[in-house]
Amino acid sequence: TAPPGKSPRPIARRPRSGMNARFYAPGNHAPGMLLNLSEEEAQHATRVLRLGVGAAIRIFDGRGQEFDSTIVGVGKNSVQVEVGRLRPAAPEAGVAVTLVQAVLKGDKMDDVIRDAVMLGVAAIQPIVTERTAISLAALNRGDRRERWERVAVSSTKQCGRAVVPAIGTPAPFGRAILAAEDVLNVMCVEPGLAAGGS
Repeated sequence: TAPPGKSPRPIARRPRSGMNARFYAPGNHAPGMLLNLSEEEAQHATRVLRLGVGAAIRIFDGRGQEFDSTIVGVGKNSVQVEVGRLRPAAPEAGVAVTLVQAVLKGDKMDDVIRDAVMLGVAAIQPIVTERTAISLAALNRGDRRERWERVAVSSTKQCGRAVVPAIGTPAPFGRAILAAEDVLNVMCVEPGLAAGGS
């Protein structure tokens, strides 16, 4: 990122319209502010979308606000944006739903999180059950949660929401149920398992 008070060195690049491109920029923003995108978002803007100075984009803060914005500076691994007017964000569901999901093998959990975000859940709580193939200790040692958070951000960008659902720390099944004892709980299981099948 650029030192305080200094803009990244502009790189000559044809300003392409990025009006439909949305970038995640957490924090408190207001029209007229200058901010630097994260390195990951900056690389997506410049290397994937090939956007340059002058490109019109949108940024969202992950908490429900979205702004029309303009790229004003591009560096090797940085993009500086001028925040524009606040725009109407996609409405959130009237009922905040938390999905409590047993951790699945491989990258199947990524698919669940991606689809859950698009369906409008407010939060996702991964759990470890008797049949979970990976242990809680292994989950806490790895970077699964950080990966799931990236998937949630990516899905939020794609589906047009301005709220990034929170991904909880993986927890045992019993602890997750006790934590939600004061709210309505709906449990969904495989029909075969409900009937005692394998």
